[in-house]
Amino acid sequence: MIDKKTNPLFARNPFLLQGDEWKEKRGEISPAFSPNRLKALYPLIEDVQGRMAKYILEQTTDNQPIEVQELASKYITDVVSNAIFG
Repeated sequence: MIDKKTNPLFARNPFLLQGDEWKEKRGEISPAFSPNRLKALYPLIEDVQGRMAKYILEQTTDNQPIEVQELASKYITDVVSNAIFG
């Protein structure tokens, strides 16, 4: 589906892989998403979500436009960094 030569990063996306490549990546990723790990991460994700909701409310009361792509990028970065560094 994706040309690995022109877009090597996107071609490694586990949602786009098929066959043996998918099985290999799934085996690498699955341990990171065990039920116990997800339970441990939930409070961190909830904290980031609360701060994002507060930010959105502040922006909308001032009628400021929100750049959704930037907001999503910051949210994901915050969640991942909190998950890694606690």
